[in-house]
Amino acid sequence: MKITPKEFKEKLEKYITLNFGCDLSNAGKRQVYQAVLGVTNEILAEKKACSVSQIALAWLLKQKIEAFPIVSASTGSRMEENVKAMGIELSEDEAKWLNLE
Repeated sequence: MKITPKEFKEKLEKYITLNFGCDLSNAGKRQVYQAVLGVTNEILAEKKACSVSQIALAWLLKQKIEAFPIVSASTGSRMEENVKAMGIELSEDEAKWLNLE
């Protein structure tokens, strides 16, 4: 069964409400979504044989905004890792999952 990110988000909210007996505040929802995105990023990173930070940079580059992510690196190897993120292709479905649309 394939589920859309929007359906997942709705099911997650319903699960939280039913199992914890309360609606979460926006801050609480944000924490849950961040935890889910962390796991999603780890799964994508494993699938694409790259790091979680590379997935995050690839996602930023995929956004349709007129801005540039500014990254810094403490070592040369970290800078190389950041540059390699430009070569990571995220599908539309993967980007939707990361956006929780």
